[in-house]
Amino acid sequence: MKFIQKSLLWAVLFGAFTSIAFGFPVSEAAKHVGESGIVTGTVSQVYVSKSGNVFLNFDGSYPNQVFSATIFKDHVSQFPGGAKDLQAMEGKEVTITGKIKEYKGKPEIIVSEPSQIQVK
Repeated sequence: MKFIQKSLLWAVLFGAFTSIAFGFPVSEAAKHVGESGIVTGTVSQVYVSKSGNVFLNFDGSYPNQVFSATIFKDHVSQFPGGAKDLQAMEGKEVTITGKIKEYKGKPEIIVSEPSQIQVK
């Protein structure tokens, strides 16, 4: 019985880490909604809304983007240089880490801290 419990524990732990340990391109993000992951792609558009939210759109501009990283205005100030530095990511390859959600039929990650974004 203990062997089965240990085996199940290892299977659960391995499954939890593999979904985030192995990243994937933005084109595959929709297949991973509900999971945590590392998503990599080129930022096509950085949009700052009137309310101060920042959207990093990948592989196309809104509403034709394949994937988005959303940074709500309350978190933008955590980034050195704020929205201005985030706008400098346009055209760069970027890795986003976090839980993939769906918003209006498109996959996205809500970014709440700078450690979730890495520019390659």
